[in-house]
Amino acid sequence: MNHQTRPTFVACQTRFGFDPSTDKEKEGKEKKQSLKVFIGLEKLGRGIKESLSPKDKGDWKDVVLMSLSFAVYVYISQRIVCAYCAWNSTFEHHW
Repeated sequence: MNHQTRPTFVACQTRFGFDPSTDKEKEGKEKKQSLKVFIGLEKLGRGIKESLSPKDKGDWKDVVLMSLSFAVYVYISQRIVCAYCAWNSTFEHHW
């Protein structure tokens, strides 16, 4: 038995009516909503930054941030070494 498969193509089309006055109003509302979301995210980010940033040198936040950054550095270094070893073992060049 020889089974042949044919590619299936699906076309999706959506058509909306164009009304310039309502489209501009919707666009204005969307911009205002996205601006409110952006401002909210900005305030949230500043709050997180303020709460996580160390106030004094050597306090617990400073030590935790330094430890996390060192852990990320070690992790990335290990991944680079593993990728290098895998690359070399794949091709096995004999120089």
